Amino acid sequence: MTYFPLPNTGGPNALTNNYVVAGNSSSDAYQWDSRIDHNFTDRWRMFLRFSHSWNSSTQIEDYGNVASQGGGGPTNGGAWSASMDHTFTLSPSLVADVRYGLSRSYVTRVPFSLGFDPATLGFPSSLTQVASQRVLQFPRFAFSNGAGLGDTGFVNLIENPMAHQVTGSVFNIQDDRWSHS
Repeated sequence: MTYFPLPNTGGPNALTNNYVVAGNSSSDAYQWDSRIDHNFTDRWRMFLRFSHSWNSSTQIEDYGNVASQGGGGPTNGGAWSASMDHTFTLSPSLVADVRYGLSRSYVTRVPFSLGFDPATLGFPSSLTQVASQRVLQFPRFAFSNGAGLGDTGFVNLIENPMAHQVTGSVFNIQDDRWSHS
């Protein structure tokens, strides 16, 4: 159990409530948006929007070693998105709208214990061979008193999902009320 930090508080020989840690977690986020509006005619309007956001964060490494339970390690991510909308006035009481949107996000998280060999804890080397096919990191050990070793479910993560969306609507204006059809 050399990965548990030594007691730093509580009475002599205290077996519980004997470790306290305070530290910093950093989190930085940035975003910009831009939009262009254009009227092609008095009956056809359009806008185009671009956005980008990015962030980075690092959680506290509560034990100061590879067995930290902290939030999983440094994380970097962000997103790009764009949308375009065309609004057409077809008649004084009929309006059509067509919109397209695209977004792509990205996230990379690296566990504090990435590359840790479980064989150094006495596990068979065959476990290292199997784990290395996905990710080598310090295994999670949880105890009923709330103490634990290893990340709380976070693994090496790389995501890049993308989404497209197209919508169209026609609005009929009757008796000074909007009705959607």
